[in-house]
Amino acid sequence: MPYRTESVPPELFMEHGGVKVHCTYRGGDIEQGPRTYGYSLDEYCGEDECGCQDHPCKNVFDVRQLPNWTEPPHPPFLIGPDATQENSKAWDAYYDQKVEKNHIKSIIREAIDRGLLHKTGS
Repeated sequence: MPYRTESVPPELFMEHGGVKVHCTYRGGDIEQGPRTYGYSLDEYCGEDECGCQDHPCKNVFDVRQLPNWTEPPHPPFLIGPDATQENSKAWDAYYDQKVEKNHIKSIIREAIDRGLLHKTGS
């Protein structure tokens, strides 16, 4: 059965101060879902392909490599006999409330405000 590969723009993760931050994808495959920590300031630049002339690309970044990165607040990691129902509920709330995603957005906003990330030329 024939198939066609179609190029689609990446999801816009956030915009702050005129700077657009796009999601990146493993192998450029949107079907695999966005990376948790990888982002791009240019919709044509990703982890595997780059639309700009910079080598290495200055548009793609791992949020954990930013100088202002801190771990998001999370419940303790409890496994085995130490795991409790309360701990499990705390992790469910952590994911339901998108704590990690919101923390990443706050780190990126701060990086933009501090001039660590800025609008690209494209």
